[in-house]
Amino acid sequence: METKSKNRLLLMLLSGALAVLAPQWVMALTPACTPIANTVALSYSVGGVSQTGINSTTSFTVGNKVNLAVTRTDASYVSVPPGSINQALTFLVTNTGNANQRYVISYTEQVGGLDPFGGTDNFNATTPGIGAVSVANVTTGIIVPGGTYSATVVSNIPVARVNGDIALYGLLAKTYKVDGTTIEDGNAGSITSSYGTCSADIVLADAAGTDDLSGARDGMDSIRGAYKVSSSVLSFSKTATTIWDPVNYNLLPKAIPGALIRYVITVANGAGAASSAVLTTITDGLNANTLIDPNLKVAALAGPLTALANESALGKGFKVVVTGSTRALNGANQYFTTSGDLDGVDIAGQNITAIMATVLPAEGAYAAGELKAGESVTLTFNVVIQ
Repeated sequence: METKSKNRLLLMLLSGALAVLAPQWVMALTPACTPIANTVALSYSVGGVSQTGINSTTSFTVGNKVNLAVTRTDASYVSVPPGSINQALTFLVTNTGNANQRYVISYTEQVGGLDPFGGTDNFNATTPGIGAVSVANVTTGIIVPGGTYSATVVSNIPVARVNGDIALYGLLAKTYKVDGTTIEDGNAGSITSSYGTCSADIVLADAAGTDDLSGARDGMDSIRGAYKVSSSVLSFSKTATTIWDPVNYNLLPKAIPGALIRYVITVANGAGAASSAVLTTITDGLNANTLIDPNLKVAALAGPLTALANESALGKGFKVVVTGSTRALNGANQYFTTSGDLDGVDIAGQNITAIMATVLPAEGAYAAGELKAGESVTLTFNVVIQ
C-alpha cells in the first residue's frame, strides 16, 4: 500500500475514534429542575462472613444557566430610499440556556460611531420602534431552550437624507422569568423548564453584547445593524447661451431684442448613485419678454434670421438627448413639436411641459422615465427676446 493511502486510512480511523470519544458537554444542556441522584454501595464482610451492603444516596437539582444570543439576520446594510417608511432591520433572539424564559426586546440608537459593515453613522431615523414604529419595547412569549424569537427594529427614513447616509441601530434583549415581569438577576429562585417548575440556583452566563448595559453576565445580549440610504444623485441645471442677434448675427452675439437665446436643461444621475431616478415632468415657464422659437434655428451662418436653417423638421422646436445610457436612443437627437399635440414635450402659452415617461419610454430593463446612474438627459430649445 502506498504511503499516501496508508496515511489517509489512518486519518479516517482516527477521525472515527475521535467522534466516538467526543466529550459529553457538546450534547444538549440538561434541563433546569432536573433532579440528579447518585447512589454509592459498600459491600464488606466481618470475620469472613459477608454482611448486608450499605448504600448512600445523594441528590441535587440542576439550576438555571441563563444564556442568550442576539444575532443579526441582515447580511449587510438594509438599503432604504429617502422618505421611505416602515423600514426594518432584522434580528434573532435565541435562548441558549436550559430553562424557559421570556425576553424584553428594545432598540438602541447610536449617535456617530462605526457600523458593523465599516461605515459611520451620520443620521437618526425617525420614530424607531420594535416591530412597528414608535414601540419602545416588546415582551416575548415563553421561549424554550434552543427556541428563537424574530425581532425587528422599524423606522421611517427622513426625505432629506442623501445617497450613502448611514443610521446605526441595535437590538437589546433582556432575560425575564416566564411571568414576563421578573428580571433574571442571578439570585436563586423560581425556575420553569421542560422538566417542570422548581426553586434552584440561577447563574447568569451570557457574554458581553455590543450595547449591554453591564457587560457580561447581566442577562442581556445585543448586536447592531444599519440602514444605508440608497438614492439617485441628481444634478439639475439650465444654461442660457446667446447664439444670434439681429446686429452681430453669430459673431459674438449679444442678448438684445430680436436675439436668439438657446436654453439647455440638463438632468444627470451621478455615476456613484446607488439608485435610479424616475423622472416625472420637467416644467419651464418662459419669461413674458421671450417667445419660443418654433423651429429650433441653428446659428451656423452669419446672416439674417430668415437665412438660418432649422435643426430638424419645420415646427419641431424641442430637442431631447439621453447619454451614458443603454437605451436604444442613447446619443440620438429626438425632436418634438412646439404645438400642443401631446407628443411628450408641449407648450401652452408660455408654459413648457416635458412628460418624461413619454420622452423616455419603458424598454428592456428600463422603466418609463428612468434615469440610471451615470446617465443624463438634456432638453434644448430657443427663445427670441422681444
